[in-house]
Amino acid sequence: MSTYEHDFERAYTILSDPLFRYGLFKVSDRDVALDLVHESFAKAWEYLQSGKRIANLKAFLYKTLRNRIVDHYREKKHDSLDALSESGFDPEDASAPTHADRLDGEQILVLIGTLPPDTRDVIFFRYVNDLSFAEIASLTGESVNVLTVRAHRGMQKLKEMTHHYGTKT
Repeated sequence: MSTYEHDFERAYTILSDPLFRYGLFKVSDRDVALDLVHESFAKAWEYLQSGKRIANLKAFLYKTLRNRIVDHYREKKHDSLDALSESGFDPEDASAPTHADRLDGEQILVLIGTLPPDTRDVIFFRYVNDLSFAEIASLTGESVNVLTVRAHRGMQKLKEMTHHYGTKT
């Protein structure tokens, strides 16, 4: 087995679950998230098979998945707000916690979802998928400094929102 095959197999073992969680967080559909993750690994494999090198496979996979998610939403852009409402999406219900005295993980993810997209991604990558700021910088093309400030401000905003619901973080 060649080095890149071994690295790819190891990356699949280590990263398939965190990539899936990220995909699921972004698309809220298990089957679609699985498909997008598999497409991302397939694209990385094709890239490696073509003789090209990948300096940071983890960052490459996250960036590929992120691009696939964008493509997915571009394809789904024709969905109307009415169609979303018919499928059960209600933004007012999604932001309200079910227990006034404590927030569970699902409710925290809902609150994270209310943050601006760039902040939401940094919080998710850093605190849910445990990526370093250097890895996030490689993925997004932004500086580590910008990302750390964004994460700090995002966490402050989350604390404010959880205090609003009578919860301490």
